[in-house]
Order: sequence, then structure tokens, then C-alpha cells
Amino acid sequence: PAIAAGPGTGMLRRVRSLKGGIRIELTQRAETSIFTLLNPSRLVIDLDGVTHQGPGGSWPGHGDVFSAVRSAQFQGGLTPVTRVVVDLATIVSHRSFWNGSHLTILFQRDFDFDLRDALAPLAAGVFRARPLVQDGVLIRRYRGLLKDRNGKRLTGNYLLTFTAHDWTESVYVKSRAGKFTARLGTHRSLPERYRETSLIVSAYGPAETGWIVTSR
Repeated sequence: PAIAAGPGTGMLRRVRSLKGGIRIELTQRAETSIFTLLNPSRLVIDLDGVTHQGPGGSWPGHGDVFSAVRSAQFQGGLTPVTRVVVDLATIVSHRSFWNGSHLTILFQRDFDFDLRDALAPLAAGVFRARPLVQDGVLIRRYRGLLKDRNGKRLTGNYLLTFTAHDWTESVYVKSRAGKFTARLGTHRSLPERYRETSLIVSAYGPAETGWIVTSR
């Protein structure tokens, strides 16, 4: 059933499937939470304080990055939440920006890393090397080693979360025999102080997996 709009509540007008991304058209800007889920891989955009007209819909994707995008009212919570889900066909990085009340999310194939969502502190790494700056964005590389709870080195794409003081970012890493490199700061900007100071970061895996993450 539709949730009635209250004062300050926005409404989803339309979701457009673009070549290389999507555009979410709203009646007003909204607080957003963007994260990824696995099995199958999908990008989830939760729009807080936004109602959805009707039962929801689905639209085909463009190209080979995502196969479909769908939207519906998300049940649960104190305020209405509209959820948009993008069914990913490959590992991607993404960038999002507002144009008035429209939120555009663009995707780019990414063979080394991706997006977010995890828990369980395991290991710490210290970055003292000179940081990279790409298109004005501060980037730090984390070279790590990933094992299962029995000590076996893992190969494949895995979701990890990295934290440092008041900053956190979750990305997919591509591990080969346990070795991986994550580029930190791509999806969530690193604070400016890390241009000049060391970045001490803890690496996490989803709690239920028992993955062991160490820097190398």
C-alpha cells in the first residue's frame, strides 16, 4: 500500500535508465544511503523521507554494466523510504551528483575494487607513502592479504570495509591468492588532513564470514 506523504516528504516521480547510469527524479532532494549487496550483485539506493507512487516498476539497463533497475516503497522505519535497486552485471565504481531534485548515478567498469557494507574489526595498516591525487580526489592504496578463517588465501571478488577515525568506506576487492590492492577515497572522500599525515586504517570483512584481513 502507498504511504501517505506528510510535511517535508518528497515523492519519486520517475527512474530513468541511462547509458552508463541512472537518473532518479524526485519532487525534492532527499537524504540518501547507497550500498551494495551480493549474490546477486546489486547497488541499493535508499531515499529517506520519499514516498513511491504505485507498486513499483522495473526497467532494463543499457550496455553491459547493469541489467535492470527497479524501484518500490521500502516497508519499515519511522519515515517513508523509497528503495531503488540496480542489478549489476559486472564490478563497477560509481559517482553520484544532484541536479536540482534529480539524482544521477554514473557507473564505470572497475576491475580492481568497488563499493560497500560490512562489519568486524580484524587488522590495521599504516600509509606513510605519498598519496595520489586524481582529478582533485585524494586516493590512498591499501595492499592487503585476505584469508578465510582456516588461513586459506582467497581468490575472487570480496566486499571489505576500511575505517580510519571518523572515515569509513566499503569496496569490493579483487583478490588473487589472497593478495589485493584497494584504492581508498574513490567512493567516499578522504579527509584533507591525509594529504600530509599518515592514514591508519582497519580492514573489516562481514562478521559472519570470519575473513582475516592484513596489510602487506
